[in-house]
Amino acid sequence: MRVLLHSTVRVTNSTIDYSISRGSGLELNRLSYSFPVFDDLRVSIFPQGYVSDYIDRNSYANNDATNFSTYGLVNNQLLLANDLPGAGAAVSWNPSKSAFTIRAAYRSQQAAIVNSTITNSDNNEGVFEDPNLGVVELEISPSKTFAIRFQYSGGTQSSEEYDVIGTNLEIALGKKLGFFGRFGYTFNFPGDIKPTSWSAGILFKDLFAQSDLLGISVGQPLIFQENDNLLGLFGSTQTNYEAFYRLKVNHNLSVSPILQVITDPGNSQSNTVLTGTLRTVFSF
Repeated sequence: MRVLLHSTVRVTNSTIDYSISRGSGLELNRLSYSFPVFDDLRVSIFPQGYVSDYIDRNSYANNDATNFSTYGLVNNQLLLANDLPGAGAAVSWNPSKSAFTIRAAYRSQQAAIVNSTITNSDNNEGVFEDPNLGVVELEISPSKTFAIRFQYSGGTQSSEEYDVIGTNLEIALGKKLGFFGRFGYTFNFPGDIKPTSWSAGILFKDLFAQSDLLGISVGQPLIFQENDNLLGLFGSTQTNYEAFYRLKVNHNLSVSPILQVITDPGNSQSNTVLTGTLRTVFSF
């Protein structure tokens, strides 16, 4: 059993955000300090965190505690393929509070290790060395009902460089109906492949009771091109389906039955995987 504690401390316009999990031991998952430089420019510094905390946000599919739980449905799996915890910084600039927002985030997985001989890894550890991940994002949101984000990520992993572009879309179809979609394309990936990925879904708010939420989504996390499959290992494409219903019991408690279906898991013609989960979230 894993217990997660998350808290945000606000001091004037600045925030200190942290989360701790307890499984076999106590583990620090996130620690960040965010502050405004100007009214339209905000900076975050984190000794432990994830790039996905700052990039590729979406109102309908972004938090595995409150909406979808499949990783490929809450993030762009190619854009953030190397989204491991580490140290880094992020900025968010919304010039003159316009419809345009520019975000950027950088994370070094082993920033605290300056001598690669300390580990058995072939990577060159350090703030600007392998492994690392950097992402930039331009959001265009002319209204509260529409937003589209254009993204680029680049980094290194095991001395292999990669470059990915992505899009992230959300549309509110009235007050109780929302749609989201993501797409990713890789220019080069370790192994000299160029896969794509996509996901899309729809959410219904207050379907049977106020504050309840029903979500249905589908996605393909890794689609190989014909010339990528040189070894003949991937005869099909994995597809993830997920449906959940979040029942808000009170202000501090929600319960969500979740159904997940995976066809052709691992991009092979394997048996379909079916899982059911009951997610319980306490908020304080």
